[in-house]
Amino acid sequence: MKRLFLICLAVIVLAALIVAGCAQPAPEPAPAPTPAPAPAPAPAPAPVEPIKLRLALPVSPEAVFNWAMLEPWSEMVKERTTAIGKPVETAIFYGESLVKTGEEFNLLAAGVTDMCSMMQVEQFVAGGGVANIMQMPFLFQTTMSSTKVALDLYEKYPEFREQYSKAKLMWFQPTGPAHGIYATKKQIKTLEDLKGMKTRSGPTYGTEIVEALGGIALDVDILEIYIALERGLLDYVPKDWEACMAFKWFEVTPYKSVIPRGIWSDFLVTAMNWDTWNSLPSDVQEILEELNGRFMSEYIAAAFDNADAELRGVITGIDQKKGNPPLYEIQEDEFQRWVDAVQPVYDKWIEETEDQGLPGRAIFEEARQLAEKYAQ
Repeated sequence: MKRLFLICLAVIVLAALIVAGCAQPAPEPAPAPTPAPAPAPAPAPAPVEPIKLRLALPVSPEAVFNWAMLEPWSEMVKERTTAIGKPVETAIFYGESLVKTGEEFNLLAAGVTDMCSMMQVEQFVAGGGVANIMQMPFLFQTTMSSTKVALDLYEKYPEFREQYSKAKLMWFQPTGPAHGIYATKKQIKTLEDLKGMKTRSGPTYGTEIVEALGGIALDVDILEIYIALERGLLDYVPKDWEACMAFKWFEVTPYKSVIPRGIWSDFLVTAMNWDTWNSLPSDVQEILEELNGRFMSEYIAAAFDNADAELRGVITGIDQKKGNPPLYEIQEDEFQRWVDAVQPVYDKWIEETEDQGLPGRAIFEEARQLAEKYAQ
């Protein structure tokens, strides 16, 4: 029995060994997969080279023409052109750092600057053409009214547009009508008070206007007026309140008066060199056209009128603190005598303009009617 048990045990052990020998060894774990290399970063787009414009402004950065016009325009242009991938950057050169006063048009045409601001109408046509209707006396009450008149005349009369054809006209920028009178010796209240008084000759026909009012016209650069007033070379100067503040004439003119409409207006424009304009991409030109013309002309006119009203208050406040006489407002009945006195200037403008084969009388009458319309 014992022998039988040992035989069975041996069989069982032998069977176990055979089964164990037939079993497959456990496979070794597969190596972890090698991660795919990270994709190379996309190359950064090459920076777009901006289109750079040089713009000459013959006054300081503190002037309304800068902070209320050129700086906002430059920012609008940069934002709009950057959005289409063709950024335009404008570098503004102030004072005479790039262009000398009186030489703006010649240097613009020569490409010394791409744009020039505050350009007088006389620089485009030596004889003044028809655009100097905007400098005629006692037409305009506000900057906005003179601006709207200019825009309407420009759109209607090819003779007006032709005057500016030698440059790309960007926008009109009349200064405020010269309805403030800043005097050194006495307060101006009547037409008789102007007799024998010395002042600057002003724009085209300025000498004729001053003399028709009984005064003496002197050719004095606007940058030299302060010294001329201080030294007695000039007795008064007519201009807008912004100029009185910007050039500090209020410091040397204790007597101030105001008339209903300006003795004249300095009718200025901003223009671009034609080669510069033609070099710009068409989509950039489209953006500039949207920001030029009537849009920018009325934009600066509104800013100028707001600043003029504010600065009138500032200057009269300064006078009050100094003990200067209060501002004198010349009334309509007296003012009409001034208008009647300059009638020969109107007649001369009409005659000389028509002698050039231009529709002087028609433009004069329409300008006067439009000025009344926009004064309302």
